[in-house]
Amino acid sequence: MTGNLSKNLFGAVALATLALSVAPASAASHHRGGISCGGDNMAKINDYVSGLPDGDPNKWVAVKEIALANTALSESRDGECAMHLSRAEHIEPMH
Repeated sequence: MTGNLSKNLFGAVALATLALSVAPASAASHHRGGISCGGDNMAKINDYVSGLPDGDPNKWVAVKEIALANTALSESRDGECAMHLSRAEHIEPMH
């Protein structure tokens, strides 16, 4: 069951990433604090998060941060988007 949930969440993030990659250039260039909210960074961070073990609670925290980043970007809250992407990027697996 966790596998299906994981696939569904990452599928949603992948669709959002695809939508961002075809968005106008102005939407792809939103950034603050050194991280961009464009499709390339979304894809890079999504790949990193999808590599975390499914049973790792930090993976689900990162998935939530990516979802929040997507929402913020769609609502033109650039700084908030960058903050959530940065948080997702810095989440490490539990040992």
